[in-house]
Amino acid sequence: MSNGAITGFKINNDLTSDFIIHELGLYANNTNDVDIISRAIKLRGELQAKQDLALKQGNDYYDYTTGEVKSNTNAAPIEFGIDISHLSNISAGSIKLIVTEKGAGVNTADGDIITDLSNLEITADGDLVLKANLSSQTDINLTSHHGDITQSGDIKAVQNIDINANQTYQNEGKDTIAQANLAITANTVNNQGGQLAAGGNLNIAVDTLNNTLNNTRKRYARHH
Repeated sequence: MSNGAITGFKINNDLTSDFIIHELGLYANNTNDVDIISRAIKLRGELQAKQDLALKQGNDYYDYTTGEVKSNTNAAPIEFGIDISHLSNISAGSIKLIVTEKGAGVNTADGDIITDLSNLEITADGDLVLKANLSSQTDINLTSHHGDITQSGDIKAVQNIDINANQTYQNEGKDTIAQANLAITANTVNNQGGQLAAGGNLNIAVDTLNNTLNNTRKRYARHH
């Protein structure tokens, strides 16, 4: 607290205090901004917001001024800070799924995650396991700071797609299509027959590329 104003709050790092959205879902279509902050966030039903939607995970502190969630390394480890393990759809103007805890990742089940106004961002220290279809009217940014990104749903953006995996980016035969530019950075890329496509530039910065094509899915791009 500063000058009588709340500047943030401490996050309970007890694993029994998960924030859970159950099967009936959360529909905040009349609310411009929705922020959900917790040590662990679990989604079992649909989630909708009118404009900006942010799910932020951490185990230490939330700063109101910056919007940042901080984590320390003393808490018991968890696999997924945001776990969407049931068929669930998420839609909003813009969406951020952010996990800050060391080693923790994001898991999405089958379903659709859609932004109709602005960017879609999924960032974690650990693995991103993406079974959901991702769609944005602007950009999609996917980052794993110290883990893998596994894609088993389509990823499509009207503008750019940026994929950054510290270890391996694994495409299990799905479309990754940017109408503008597509950039992939990883130690290893395993593309098992998926379509990697860009209307503009396709840039892959990788140490090891394993690219398997089939008759129905072709890798293409227009280079400038």
